[in-house]
Amino acid sequence: MSTSSISFYTYLSQQITIYSCIPTLILGVLGGLLSLIVFLSLRTFRESSCAFYLIVMSLANLIHLLVWLPGYIIINGFGYDWSVHSVFFCKSRFYFFQLCLLVSYTSICFAMIDQFLSTSSNPSLHRLCNIKLARYATIASVIVSLLHGTPFALYSNVISLSLDSNQLLCVLTNKIFGIYFNVGFILVFIGVLPLTIMIIFGLLTYNNIKNLAYRTVPLVRRELDKQLTRMVLVQVIFNSIVLLPYVIVFITTFYLPSDNFNLFLLILSINLHTVALASLFYIYVCVSRRFRQQFKHVFLPSTLCSIFNIYYLLTKRTYREELSNHVIIFILIFALFFTLTDTVWCIFYYHTNSSLLSTPAFCLTWIYLDFAVFTSVIMLTAWASIERHMLIFHQNFSATPLRRLMFHYVPLMIFAIYPFIYYFIVFFLIPCDIPFDYNQLRCGIGSCAYVDTSFALWDSIVNSILPIFAIVLFSFALIVRVWYSKYRMGQRFPWRNYRKMLFQLLSISFLYFVLAFPAMVLYTAYTAGVSYDVGADFFEIGIYLISFIALLTPFVLIVLLPEFRATIRKIIGFFRREKHAVVPQAMPINRLRDYPGVYVTRTDLF
Repeated sequence: MSTSSISFYTYLSQQITIYSCIPTLILGVLGGLLSLIVFLSLRTFRESSCAFYLIVMSLANLIHLLVWLPGYIIINGFGYDWSVHSVFFCKSRFYFFQLCLLVSYTSICFAMIDQFLSTSSNPSLHRLCNIKLARYATIASVIVSLLHGTPFALYSNVISLSLDSNQLLCVLTNKIFGIYFNVGFILVFIGVLPLTIMIIFGLLTYNNIKNLAYRTVPLVRRELDKQLTRMVLVQVIFNSIVLLPYVIVFITTFYLPSDNFNLFLLILSINLHTVALASLFYIYVCVSRRFRQQFKHVFLPSTLCSIFNIYYLLTKRTYREELSNHVIIFILIFALFFTLTDTVWCIFYYHTNSSLLSTPAFCLTWIYLDFAVFTSVIMLTAWASIERHMLIFHQNFSATPLRRLMFHYVPLMIFAIYPFIYYFIVFFLIPCDIPFDYNQLRCGIGSCAYVDTSFALWDSIVNSILPIFAIVLFSFALIVRVWYSKYRMGQRFPWRNYRKMLFQLLSISFLYFVLAFPAMVLYTAYTAGVSYDVGADFFEIGIYLISFIALLTPFVLIVLLPEFRATIRKIIGFFRREKHAVVPQAMPINRLRDYPGVYVTRTDLF
């Protein structure tokens, strides 16, 4: 094959990967989240064994898209293998790849078998369709998948391509297990076996449907069975159409001499297979009327929650006048601003490997807003964790206008403005000799914040370590104090008055505890003199996860606060109709001569 043909197929596969997998990632993650919300929001879905399998499959596909697909896009689309820089990333890439795919295909096979059993006229087979058995089967499949991934974690490693080459590869180092991965796992467990099960039980289910004599079941349940059967059958047909070319191409590329054209076909089939994993939500919307109806009730709140949070906190007077909401408003505004600036610019950098504008002014603005805005979010959250103690247990601090000014408004403005003043001094007034590199993230000048030793120590302790520890410790202390006041001291504690303030804080603090606190523990150890080699991979992951706090804060608030959910449903008009029923009552005998007989009253239950 000529050099021009090789470069053409390589370029074509890269472009197809970029322009097909990036939209697949975005739409797949959005569809996966909405699928979970729709399935979990309706009781009839939650109590159905088939719907339970679909929930597990949606969750597995969502994790697969989030964990595996970004790395696949970077490797095959941009030609940069990020997994070779960390053994942990290399091992986790193989482990989660097999785990998510095994759970996903096991779940769809279980769902197809469940539909065969539910449409069977044999009562003993139909009794096997129950939620309890579905949970046991899912737990067993997850345990088997976790154990099956152990060799992947053991035998995957980063190796050099040759002794005199600096090129690194993330591969399976055991040759026998590598053969099993290609033949046993990819070809059998991901290809031939689920394809066979889906086709066989799909045909059997279709035969049952044609000869089905409906059982005496509630009308709603009967309609749900029809909807789920249609959803599973269409999904099986779609998966079979997509999976069959993947199996054929894989067999061809495995047993024939490899060249760029075969590699191009393999990448094309993998992209098509990924589309199948990301398209479940859109299949359900197209084929299920019940799913579409339930989707209407959850789509707008789940996609516009960040805007709704800020809008209703600022426009509704009762929310705006509550002292506890003031710091939440500042946090949401700064988090939204951080998302619209730093996050967007980082996405552009990862796509083009260069900054949005190759000018010193833009680079200074980027690094300044990154440090200042995010530090403001952290410090405001830390102040919220402290202020909740004052608002709940020490109300005298806000009893008069002067005290509210001193202990509420002044600290709020200090923690909001201080990071902008501090980092203006650091980045614009203190000289920094680090040159601008427009091909690095944030132009490579982030280290300017640590050029001066005293400023570096202050930034590490005051701007990073103390706020995170304050959020976790004061939030935990608030839980203890509330519990102690309510149960141990025997006092009458007005729980309903402070429940919203407590949940507001704990919902945000949970993000910091999960995403930021582990990395800050390591950062504290590094500041105290511990070698940076200790937990370096884990610290790198932790710093990456911290950036998600600003993205997830609005979603956590809208999910955990019932006041916001009720207001959003009411404003956008998604009312649930009141249920009325005519119920027979006691039939007293009317003894009046003018009105002989009996009467029955009509009562509205809801």
